[in-house]
Amino acid sequence: MKRNRQMILSSTSETDIKVTRIKNRYHARLFVNGIFSDEMACELRSDIGWICREMMRWCDKLGAGNKHTESARRRHNKDDTPRGKVLYYGEIQNNIEKHKAKKAKNK
Repeated sequence: MKRNRQMILSSTSETDIKVTRIKNRYHARLFVNGIFSDEMACELRSDIGWICREMMRWCDKLGAGNKHTESARRRHNKDDTPRGKVLYYGEIQNNIEKHKAKKAKNK
């Protein structure tokens, strides 16, 4: 799924996060005004909150600015690092491309 950063510039926006388990990872997708904006993934269920908060912080930094994103701008708790491996949007897309290339090569 290709992300769209243009809607981040709007001053009033609605944000929504959907979390799904895909294979052995939890994927969190951020939607701004109903349009896909960002995605992160983690291996441990305990890190879901961290990745959601991280996406919301960046969404607010880029100008989405509503109460939902503003609350995420406050710093993480004292334990501010994820416990397991976290994948950002670029890493997720690279893994998808590698998998597609490997499948095509095996055919």
